[in-house]
Amino acid sequence: MNQQAMRLVVVLGVALLIGLERERDQAERDEGPQRLFGGVRTFPLIALAGYLLSIHIWAYVAGLIALGGLLALSYHRKAAHGRVGLTSEVAALITYALGPTAQMNALWLTVASGIITVLLLELKQPLDRIARRLPDEEIFTFTQFALLTAVILPLLPNRSFTAFQLNPFKAWLIVIAVAGISYLSYLLQRWRGHTQGLLMAAVLGGIYSSTATTVALSRQGRGVSAQAGRLAGAIVIATGMMYIRLVVLVILFAPTLGYALLFPFAAMSLLALLLGVLWSQRGERGEYLDLIAGNPLQLSYALMFAVLFVGLQVITQLTLQQLGNAGLYTLAFVSGTTAIDPFVLGITQHTGMAARQAAIAVGIAAASNNLFKGIYAWRLGGAHLGRRVLLTLILLGALTIPAVALLSDISLSLLRL
Repeated sequence: MNQQAMRLVVVLGVALLIGLERERDQAERDEGPQRLFGGVRTFPLIALAGYLLSIHIWAYVAGLIALGGLLALSYHRKAAHGRVGLTSEVAALITYALGPTAQMNALWLTVASGIITVLLLELKQPLDRIARRLPDEEIFTFTQFALLTAVILPLLPNRSFTAFQLNPFKAWLIVIAVAGISYLSYLLQRWRGHTQGLLMAAVLGGIYSSTATTVALSRQGRGVSAQAGRLAGAIVIATGMMYIRLVVLVILFAPTLGYALLFPFAAMSLLALLLGVLWSQRGERGEYLDLIAGNPLQLSYALMFAVLFVGLQVITQLTLQQLGNAGLYTLAFVSGTTAIDPFVLGITQHTGMAARQAAIAVGIAAASNNLFKGIYAWRLGGAHLGRRVLLTLILLGALTIPAVALLSDISLSLLRL
């Protein structure tokens, strides 16, 4: 099969898929003789016209004008029947544009455009439901973040500056990755709404931020001693998800360090999840919702994380130069007082640091964060909740550092194989 025949087959095949979807959609409407636009035959014919006319620019433009006139008549007739959507007309224009893309030998673009068109047409109801559930302010927030990601990120220089090797592109890319993972958890919680149970809220909250989840659950559990066991279990489960979250983020930006942490953090995550489930079997049931206080894609969150990340990257390098490993591990412990993502991801940018040294620093930060979460639970949730959480998280923290020291070498050895 020569190239021209291959292009024609691809164009007609993709157009046929679009036509089949439109034919099925109109059949479901049961319009009968009042059907308002073409289907399984019309769309391949439109694609064929676009393919043949694309051999000359003015022929293609004339065809586009003629098609536009036909689509205008179709829309006018459709509007007379009380339907005002432009979906089929736009799909027809995309189908007409498949010909030139194929003629330019951009077959991947031709196929991808057709598949995306069919998916968007087919997913009308799910997309409508999502649009109705998302508040206006969240759509605006996501649009802001998308602008900064798609427009600003490519403009940032991808090279190191100053003696601290600060890379603006990598720094902002890390901010996007952290906020993106948190935003996925945030959307899932908003989507589930009041149908989510305590354990599911703990899992999603741990992906968002185990520290924020601990604070929220502790505040809601103050004075509710009958449910202290279930709340403690939820907080420990959120901590188990923290280990998974950290491994994923570290692997994205420092694969060797991430693999060194894979075995020890997987073991700690399984232990935390098991202990959390055991705790959650105790106590009365209750509803605990709205655990996450804010949208992680707000510019204030992103900018604050960027400042913390760059600042800790500088402080970490200065600490290593002046105080060595003892200073690094002390800084790791101090970073555990709040969210540890900026410190951990700052470690991923120090290429000269040995993997074992970096893994132990991350392990200390995670262990310290467990300790302080236990303290927060006691202070905010009272003794009934705090005692359970603090003792469990102290156990997890005490096991985290030896687990990293013992299992990180095994992980790296397997990686070398």
